[in-house]
Amino acid sequence: MSFALQLWDKFDLVNSHSNDRRRSGEDYLAILKDLAGQYEIFARGMDKIGTHSFFAASQGTLFHGISALKNDCLNKAMQSRILAESIINDLIEPMRELLRNQSLIIKKTSAEGKKLEKDHSQLIDRYDKARSRYIRACQECEQVIIGLEYSMPQDKRQKLLSRLVSCKKEVDISLKQYQDAIETGNKFRERYQSMMQKILEVYQKQEEQRLEHMKDSLRKLIVYETSYLRNLQYDIDNLAHVFFT
Repeated sequence: MSFALQLWDKFDLVNSHSNDRRRSGEDYLAILKDLAGQYEIFARGMDKIGTHSFFAASQGTLFHGISALKNDCLNKAMQSRILAESIINDLIEPMRELLRNQSLIIKKTSAEGKKLEKDHSQLIDRYDKARSRYIRACQECEQVIIGLEYSMPQDKRQKLLSRLVSCKKEVDISLKQYQDAIETGNKFRERYQSMMQKILEVYQKQEEQRLEHMKDSLRKLIVYETSYLRNLQYDIDNLAHVFFT
């Protein structure tokens, strides 16, 4: 869907949707932070186990096996730390920078859109008031004309004639205001559509950037996770080799 072509007159809807999507981006960023944090916690735990005094004091027939266990723990710590750093440097930081830059851009764009919507709303209100005034003036003038069709004392007829003159003046004035409102509204509508389409193009671009960035980061995460698991499997194979050969 093209915001500029299909939703050019739905700024509030697009703006609300965009705010929701940016919040989702922040939530995604928080999940990545938590994920990196869990790998860091695991790395610290493995470091603590791998540097336990038990390993330094171990001797005898199980020395090689105990040393292999120690190395396995330390390697797990290293691999987990590498994965956490990759998530932070290659996934979190670029996403944070993207959201920061988009926030600065959309702040100005949103203000322009809201002002344009306000001007549009004011013109619609002006049109509605001018139209209502013109209709009331025509109706009142019509009532006076109908009233003059009946017989009545001369003084009363004179009052109605005076009122008719006033009503016709009001019709002329209100008609001019109504026509001006229509003309102004038509001119503004052309500018409104052109400007709003440019504004919504910014929203569309940001939406596409966020989606593409999130897809790219998920692809990278899969690659990093796969490498992490393969390295762990390599360490497990080495550990098994010590105990089963």
